[in-house]
Amino acid sequence: MILVLFVTGDTHQSGCRLRGNAFAFRCALYKIVGGCGEPADIADPTTKKAQQHCHTRLLQVSIHKARQRRKSTMSGEEIIYTTYKHMEVTGKMASVQKCFFLNKLVLNVKEMQINEKNNHEVTVYHLKRDSKSVGLAFSFLHNKQRVFSVVDGDELKLEMKPDVKTACSDENCLFQWHEKTGEWGILKSVAEPQKYLCIVNNKVTIGPEEKKGTFRLTSK
Repeated sequence: MILVLFVTGDTHQSGCRLRGNAFAFRCALYKIVGGCGEPADIADPTTKKAQQHCHTRLLQVSIHKARQRRKSTMSGEEIIYTTYKHMEVTGKMASVQKCFFLNKLVLNVKEMQINEKNNHEVTVYHLKRDSKSVGLAFSFLHNKQRVFSVVDGDELKLEMKPDVKTACSDENCLFQWHEKTGEWGILKSVAEPQKYLCIVNNKVTIGPEEKKGTFRLTSK
């Protein structure tokens, strides 16, 4: 028998954490399921028989995912993240590529292909502090690994981070919508508010306001 449990509350990338006394919860489930031939004292968590039984019986619990957007919480902070098909730049899309001449990853823009085989997935992490928006961190998928866009002076770099918390704690990884009209908008750096995402020589980089570009996140 499979019991489907609908759970609301905080979630993490690694799954869902159930609060409360796990032992009492499991024992209560035996009482709810019923029809298994167990005597009534199995449902009483104070009995020795119940304690033994709760450790030997297996219940299958399915966690229902209510939506694609997931949440990860830290002390006093909240991260809401959403994964998109790609980042679009006026008819083109951002694509992580290896620059062998410079020996580093760069974020180029390329024409969108109808039968595109490569994965240009981008995940946006929205950091909130005390329910107020702090900024957005962008991670791009490249060879099954995620790299974050980082402002470094007049350059936009792509770097790996140990985890999302580390990335969101670095203001150089955070951006804000400066202007937004519908799905399209202009992004500026949180660490350097006078610098904006822009396109120079078919590469996504950082620059002054007069060079700012317009971007859109395309849903899957």
